[in-house]
Amino acid sequence: MNSPAFSVFCDALADNKTLIELDLRNNDINHVGGSELASALKRNTTLRALGMHLNILLTKNSSDFYRSSLE
Repeated sequence: MNSPAFSVFCDALADNKTLIELDLRNNDINHVGGSELASALKRNTTLRALGMHLNILLTKNSSDFYRSSLE
């Protein structure tokens, strides 16, 4: 997923203080969207569970996504 709407979603996620679980399974999130999501996760301090099964980024550069989102 690489769209303006997903960018807006990631911006909102970065500042969200109430969400603790998020299921993004099967959303065609690619390496571009994964990079945006990783940046948002670095700023989000409340999310504790994230479902990412069946996304494109899991088959390409997934270790980079997880590494960058956990830093």
